[in-house]
Amino acid sequence: MYIDSSIKKYLDDLSAKLPTPGGGSAAALVSATGVSCLLMVVNFSIGKRGYEQEQDELKKIAAKLSTLNSQLSTLIDEDVDAYAKLSKAYQLPKDTTEEKEMRSKKIQESLKMAMEVPWKILLNSLKASAFCDRLREIGNKNLISDVDCGESFLRAAIDGARINIEINLKSISDSSFVSEKETELKKILEAL
Repeated sequence: MYIDSSIKKYLDDLSAKLPTPGGGSAAALVSATGVSCLLMVVNFSIGKRGYEQEQDELKKIAAKLSTLNSQLSTLIDEDVDAYAKLSKAYQLPKDTTEEKEMRSKKIQESLKMAMEVPWKILLNSLKASAFCDRLREIGNKNLISDVDCGESFLRAAIDGARINIEINLKSISDSSFVSEKETELKKILEAL
């Protein structure tokens, strides 16, 4: 699991000629990094003189961001696992009609699962980015640039997740599923 390994190991594998990790996993890492920047601002604001009136709200934000950070950290490896399952499905035999049908079914199931990971990255990144404006108002004023960096990383993760969602949707043959997800995605992106 990458979440328990060094950053160097992750980056070495990401840059190597290996099937995983890839862009989806990297989007989760970028999002978790963005959330971590926001959490740093919160943690430097909790208990700090001059921010007494915001303590309760800051603690609530910290709890929500911590949950999102944990979920995003898990998605770093979930994306690797989803790709491994998809790759395995593509390797299934296809000599007989029955094998071709089974292979096609497994590929489609795996594509849907692979699409769900960046979907979660997208939604969690959006939830986290919703705190940026408020943290600029009530967070430690010496760390506003860290809020800005966090927001920038979250925007990059949202874009990376979108790219991965769209590429998976192109290969999914269930037209009603694809249409539903494309409509949801369009609404989400229009609201940004």
